Formats: sequence, C-alpha cells, structure tokens
Amino acid sequence: MRLVPRWAVFDAYVLIHFEPFMIEIRTPMQDTKKFKSAVLKAMGITKSTFEEEVTWEQITKLTDKEALELAIILRAKLRNAKHQMLEGIYATKEVTASPTVKDLSKEEEYLKEFKDIPCKKRVFNFLFEHSYGLKEDISYQITDQGLNFITPVSEEVISFVLDKIIQIRKKAWGSGSENFPKTGT
Repeated sequence: MRLVPRWAVFDAYVLIHFEPFMIEIRTPMQDTKKFKSAVLKAMGITKSTFEEEVTWEQITKLTDKEALELAIILRAKLRNAKHQMLEGIYATKEVTASPTVKDLSKEEEYLKEFKDIPCKKRVFNFLFEHSYGLKEDISYQITDQGLNFITPVSEEVISFVLDKIIQIRKKAWGSGSENFPKTGT
C-alpha cells in the first residue's frame, strides 16, 4: 500500500480586464514572477519595453489609508494587528481581540496604545452574503506584501473584494482610465 499525500488544489490563471486595461494574475505568491514573465513574453513585451512602457503594480498591495477604506466598505472588523514598535525593547507587538471584543479598531484601549504606531499586519473579518443567499464569515490579512485571504473563498468573494479594491485605487490613479497602470496584478 502506498500513501499519497493530499495537496491543496489551486488553479493559477490570468484574467485580462479591458476597462481599465489590467492583467490580473491569480497564483500562489511564490509563482507570480513566473506567470508575469510568461504573460509579458506572450504579449511580445521585452525587458527593455517593459521597463520603458509598462507599469506593473500589485493591486492588492494597499496603503494603510486604502486598507482602512476597504475595511469600512466591507464592514470588516479588526481582529488582530501586528505593530512595528518605534521605541523600547520590542521590534513588534501583536495583539488579538478577545472573544468579547467585536472590533479592535473601535476599542479605546487599543487606540490609545497603538494609534500612531505603524502596522505590519492586520487581520479583518467580514460577513459576506453569496448570490445564492449563504452568509459566510471571511477573514483576510493585509501585510506589506498585499491582501491574502485566510479563509478559503470562492471566486464570487475574490471578485467582490477585488472590485472594491479597484474602486479605491481608481481614486488614487485619477478618474480617467488613461491614469491607470498599463498592466497590473
């Protein structure tokens, strides 16, 4: 008898959006560079052309302001935060909300201690209602690498959150699609 280890199933694929023009790559983080290179090669974009004409942004990499705006739009609750300490003996401090606390960002004690301290990681939860009526708690984290879902999620959840991120990023890029990066992930 032979035991076969079970691996998580993850399909990697590329989506092309036309308004605004954007290339979305859905892969495990460690494979993004390989897919990016393959997509650019398939489009006939050489390294020199890429450096001169293409802006490549990781669309899920959000500023603190954008991350908080997304949380407001999603009605997400802050459950965990890891802060970069500016002084003292600790490099970072991580706090997790107790089960009785719904949202750390609304707690006076949390705000008093961490208000002006940079955040390295935030974990949020929000309630998502699928098109077929099922309500589900979704957890995601935002780090300096971008947004990652902690909860296994459907394409409907990914598309919903990505649409909200694009709405937020449109403000930063300006109203016309000519201000959008030529490509992105």
